[in-house]
Amino acid sequence: MGDEAEIRILFLAASPAGAAALALDEEVRAITGKLRSSDHGRQFELIQAPAARREDLLELLNRHRPHIVHFSGHGGAEGLYFKGADGGTALAPAAAIEAVFRAC
Repeated sequence: MGDEAEIRILFLAASPAGAAALALDEEVRAITGKLRSSDHGRQFELIQAPAARREDLLELLNRHRPHIVHFSGHGGAEGLYFKGADGGTALAPAAAIEAVFRAC
């Protein structure tokens, strides 16, 4: 295998104001460490998207064409919570997220 990464991982991080604080930097560090220490670590590229907004999702997917998307934030059956344009919370409904992934 060549030196270039073959598997792109898009790490979306969202911790809107008013939501429980998350240790996103520690999570990125842990993932990066595991990838580096892996025998196959060079096959992976970790692309970070901090303070992700729901409006960013389609653009990030189209630009990076990730093989894996890792979302670190808050959510539930109703969808995922991203940072809103005003810094608050913006819900991305589960059906909308599914539609975006199907389109990509």
